[in-house]
Amino acid sequence: MKKLSLLAASAALILSTSANAAYWCEAFIERVVPTSTGITIYSTSAYDGRTLDVMHKDYDDGNFGGIYMRILDAEKYRYKVRLYPVEARGEEDGARCSDGVTDYLRTVYRP
Repeated sequence: MKKLSLLAASAALILSTSANAAYWCEAFIERVVPTSTGITIYSTSAYDGRTLDVMHKDYDDGNFGGIYMRILDAEKYRYKVRLYPVEARGEEDGARCSDGVTDYLRTVYRP
């Protein structure tokens, strides 16, 4: 039994250290611009006011409605949100919020 517990603990440790971390940034939403394929989100850092990367969300994304309402509320009431960008739609690897590349918005939460 001890060997099994040790093996399970070792596997969990290996998986946790090799998994990709989700990147996020705390931001204020400045503008939400509708486009022909989705929305474009412009935001600034909640820490120092720097402009963050432009993010995009497609209309046909499965979680578009909920994300859109959270983004609009954050813009209207000027509260801080946590943005989780990825490099492109369907990817799981996190993207940086300030690397100068347009990112795809996976999800958004209010901290």
